[in-house]
Amino acid sequence: MAANHPKMDIGELKCDHTWVRAGIHGVIKKTIDDKLVVKYAATYQDEKHRSLQQYSAVSYAKEKEIYEHLGDHPFILKYYGETKVVLDNGEKMALVFQYHPAESLMRAIYENLMDNYAEKKMEWFIQIAEAVRYIHSKDVLHGLIEIDNFLIQSDGALVLADFGESIIHGKRERMGWSFKFGMNYTKECEIYSIGTLMYQISTNQQLYPTESQEEIAELYRAGVIPDLTAVTIPGIADIIEKCMTKKYNNVEELLQDLRPVVAANKSIPTSALTTS
Repeated sequence: MAANHPKMDIGELKCDHTWVRAGIHGVIKKTIDDKLVVKYAATYQDEKHRSLQQYSAVSYAKEKEIYEHLGDHPFILKYYGETKVVLDNGEKMALVFQYHPAESLMRAIYENLMDNYAEKKMEWFIQIAEAVRYIHSKDVLHGLIEIDNFLIQSDGALVLADFGESIIHGKRERMGWSFKFGMNYTKECEIYSIGTLMYQISTNQQLYPTESQEEIAELYRAGVIPDLTAVTIPGIADIIEKCMTKKYNNVEELLQDLRPVVAANKSIPTSALTTS
């Protein structure tokens, strides 16, 4: 049975000329309605990129399937369905999503905007874990739990986006080009990624800024615990360590540890939780 989604008569949409982002398998553009964006499969004309053309089509279909399966959730990007969009060079079918001008958590960290969200950090830890807990409950693995795939809403809350690389009911058509963990991709990998995000939010910096994807994968497989001295929020470093050493069997166990730590820290002045 299809999941419930917000009701909106989207009809045929016309894009403006603003690119929100473009990736190897999809293009996201604003529409004339400034509350919506559309995402359509990337197009490759030359024979050399035939495999990428096929991949973008598969990724588009996968993302549509998963959003329709997940339904509405406060920490999942709001999806309104599929429609035809009018582009400069013709028409395409596209997925329709809510637009978030603040863009991604990655932008907030890399462009030194985290001071604007200092009071949101503790809530973000919960929101990230709840988003992942929910998709796991629906038998979905996201595949790329990273700062680039969490968008900041107008109220400062996060939503998880981009399911083009995801796995549903154990079925995966293609290995995503930036998977860190290899073919044996499990819920434990995504719990590890939650720990990585918690580190980045806590410190306003990357965990492994100079290591390659392959080197990070090897550190994960070896169970290496990173230096967590930069994580100064009480109780958070211990949870990050448990995420990275496979101490949690599922995200609910993580949340059982995280909820009381967040509740305790929310009573601490914001200035004490902000790293320089």
